[in-house]
Amino acid sequence: MKVYLVGSCDCEFTDTQYVCLSKETALKHWEEIRQELIERANDILKLYPNDETELRILKNLQETNYKKMSNYPHERPFISEMETED
Repeated sequence: MKVYLVGSCDCEFTDTQYVCLSKETALKHWEEIRQELIERANDILKLYPNDETELRILKNLQETNYKKMSNYPHERPFISEMETED
């Protein structure tokens, strides 16, 4: 059976938050995590309006295709497809 792991990761950690049975559900959770990361970047930009790192992170998080998302070395949402053993 195919399952989809959804969470966030960066160069030092991986945090799997959901295990989904359908790709549609996985995409919904991926979008939720992406929006949380965008909110976090916006909060930091309120404190440091010209922070180039946060501006770059925010720009990278605008990508809506999970296969094209790249925010290395900073945190990004991910979907990983796996097969389970019966």
